[in-house]
Amino acid sequence: MVIFLSESGSLIVPKHLVLNGCGITHSGDGEEIAKLCAQVVELDIAQNEVSEWSEVFALISKLPHLEFLNLSTNPLSGVLADMCTGATYCRITKLVLNNTMVSWDAVNKLFHMMPSIEELHLSLNGYSSIEVACVHPAVQRLHFNANKVTDFKDICKLGQAFPRLKSLVMAEHEQLSNFCDNLDQSFSQLESLNISKMGISEWEELERLNQFPALTDVRMLGIPLLQEHSEKVRRQLVLARLPKLTRLNGGQVTDTEKEEAERGFLRRFMDEDNKPQRYHELEVKHGKLEYLADVNLAPVEFVTVDVKYGDKVETMSVGVKQTVSDFKKLLQNFVGLPPSKFRLFATDPIYPVYHGMTEMRLPKKCLYTYHVTDGFQFYIEPKNS
Repeated sequence: MVIFLSESGSLIVPKHLVLNGCGITHSGDGEEIAKLCAQVVELDIAQNEVSEWSEVFALISKLPHLEFLNLSTNPLSGVLADMCTGATYCRITKLVLNNTMVSWDAVNKLFHMMPSIEELHLSLNGYSSIEVACVHPAVQRLHFNANKVTDFKDICKLGQAFPRLKSLVMAEHEQLSNFCDNLDQSFSQLESLNISKMGISEWEELERLNQFPALTDVRMLGIPLLQEHSEKVRRQLVLARLPKLTRLNGGQVTDTEKEEAERGFLRRFMDEDNKPQRYHELEVKHGKLEYLADVNLAPVEFVTVDVKYGDKVETMSVGVKQTVSDFKKLLQNFVGLPPSKFRLFATDPIYPVYHGMTEMRLPKKCLYTYHVTDGFQFYIEPKNS
């Protein structure tokens, strides 16, 4: 945190006040806080030792412009007494309560005190169930990572409690492997979902993501179902099965990439007896695909060429990695002269007008550097004595 001095020598506290890990246990002098921090908009007091809700409200009651409050990793598992709940804090739109072990009872009371919350963080609080008491239409973004919920029906309760939810981050729920049946009703406006490290192991479960009516952006890293595949194949398989996605794992999905994924999916299953339902849907869209040609892209090592010397012509299989010197040694029996006594020329029979004849003067140069292919012709002329 940086605190400045005005020209008069008074302290100037920044609007974005960060006091992480400072050993704070109590709010301190209210009058001093009101004097110094009246313009604070964001307050981050994560990783301190505040354990009483009364201290939290004693502090924020002096911050009339507060919009963002981070209380993460403060031991706030205690009861939020009714005596603390009289005031309301309508300016607060972002509340972070990660790793505080805050109870659902306290969360419900906080909703009434902070009715404008749009973004809520409840990760790492050990929740095994969802106990939101009322509907809160203001909430649009929820972070709910690494809790202990084992039934997705409980996750659906979050959607029902927050009907305008657009973004849900619920990574690190390895114990969750199945979605519930009423996703379209529970999450009618959800656009972005993070299910990284969720325990999905069946394609049928993954395809249930299609039931989210507005979902276009998904992160799903560390999913057991996808681990056996390469990154490229994972992405193609997911895009082929989830056609509404426009972003996957943070990357934009282009129309070209989606079409390639769908065609790759068709070819992957075209010889399978038990084809997934998605295969038949894509076949209607793209039609029956032809088999891809089996093209060998390995570099060519041997080519078939014609060697001419006077009236003699011989077709040979020649290794293109050998040097001109080695090739001339190979030809000396055919020519009847030592390599030093003849000259070697190459020509491309397909484009002789453009390429002409090239004398192969450099003994250490490999044949492939002359772009020798099947059908090339070599001419030999004896050197003048």
